[in-house]
Amino acid sequence: MRYKDESIRNNELGAFLFLSVAVLVLFEVTLRQISPLLISHEKEVRESIGAFENRAPEIELLFLGNSLTMHAINPEVMDELELQIHNFSYLNEPIRTTYWKLKYYLDQGRLPKLKNVFLQLAIHDQGVRYEYDYHKYYKYFDIIKELNLSEWYRFTLSHLYIYRVGRNILKKISDGEYRPISKYGFRIAHRKLSNNAFKFLAKKITGKLANIEQVVDNLNISYYKKFVDMLENHGIRVYLYSLPTPLTYKNLSKLPDKKIVEVYFEKDFANYFSFDQIDIGCSYPCFLDTGHLNFEGASRISQSISNIIKDELKN
Repeated sequence: MRYKDESIRNNELGAFLFLSVAVLVLFEVTLRQISPLLISHEKEVRESIGAFENRAPEIELLFLGNSLTMHAINPEVMDELELQIHNFSYLNEPIRTTYWKLKYYLDQGRLPKLKNVFLQLAIHDQGVRYEYDYHKYYKYFDIIKELNLSEWYRFTLSHLYIYRVGRNILKKISDGEYRPISKYGFRIAHRKLSNNAFKFLAKKITGKLANIEQVVDNLNISYYKKFVDMLENHGIRVYLYSLPTPLTYKNLSKLPDKKIVEVYFEKDFANYFSFDQIDIGCSYPCFLDTGHLNFEGASRISQSISNIIKDELKN
């Protein structure tokens, strides 16, 4: 009788564990489908990737970088270049993620017409993007050997939507307001930065910058070089560039991109454009915040960039 009771208990425990696993799997699958409703940047990631993949076969000129580029380059106002242009940058995107995601499409032969790539110089962005939709780009073991323990832990757990959604809810992380992404990959934002708001934000940011030691990550440098080598092997020309913020206009920025290029890259490594020196004829109203251009600012600088690079692209 005792053995029978133990057998029943074991069966009940097995049934409980099986049911628990089934519920967790169902919960994970459900979260994967509804996560864009819970985390706005999950929706933006999918829109960004979807817009790019829809146009990939026709793209001739590609802009890559982080949120500065995502808000600044509007291909729809660059008609004079007479090229199929796309903006495939994303928020806080470091060079490692940019390298792996473009490699993914080049290896699959999905960019047959791509001839020129403009890559934003963002030496200080660390790690990789963790959104689930980005995981298809990475070769797992190549990535994890470069991550520190905390990055590896987060990267591994980020495969699970239970972790991803729970982390955002429990820690009350604000991922910012959702902004629509055009079919050309440009993130549309109309809000304007006021003079008073700039003064308030600039004081906070420059205080932080003054206490930051500007250490250039050698791993990032190596990825910029790998990126250029990869594209040159595919017959694609690469250009590095930097973009303006209200801080650079007021000479408050402590990130000397041009100096970084001179010190850390060989002279003929790649062409470099200081788009941060462009006068777009508009101050605070052309910016969304202390780092990003709004729709008006993006339209102005995109047209200016077209004028600057059109002769270069003809050569």
